[in-house]
Amino acid sequence: MNKASRDVLVRGYDPLIEIVDLPDADDRHVLAAAIKAHAQLIVTDNTKDFPRPALRPGTSRRRALTTSYSTSST
Repeated sequence: MNKASRDVLVRGYDPLIEIVDLPDADDRHVLAAAIKAHAQLIVTDNTKDFPRPALRPGTSRRRALTTSYSTSST
């Protein structure tokens, strides 16, 4: 991945993994990295493990993640 595109590696998302709630705990790092990177979308065909309610901005869970991200050091 690093050879194909520069500046695509997300760092510093580890503290968010514990807060993220997804059906498959092994996928939490994906959402945590997306939040840390301020991603506008996640591209996946794994809709079972990334349900819309968990990804929707403005949900209480997402607000908690945003607050956690905003107050943590980068």
